[in-house]
Amino acid sequence: LGIYQEGGAVVMTVADQGPGFPSQEIPTLFTKTGFRQRIRTLPESTGLGLFIVGKSVRDLGGTISCQSVEGKGATFTIRLPRHAI
Repeated sequence: LGIYQEGGAVVMTVADQGPGFPSQEIPTLFTKTGFRQRIRTLPESTGLGLFIVGKSVRDLGGTISCQSVEGKGATFTIRLPRHAI
């Protein structure tokens, strides 16, 4: 977990050592397409979490990204303009 300022943005990072994501899934993690795929393949998940976070971040004028190696975890990075905080 990290938070720092970078230029006019506040950057937050969250890293885990979970199962990670396949590289082909990363571009759609925060979209409706990704949401639909997750609910089909992960019956224990609603698939809404990443979609809601992605939409909220974009609504505030920010960006969200994920770097992941399948089987070795993921790091999520959120950048928000300072005026959005």
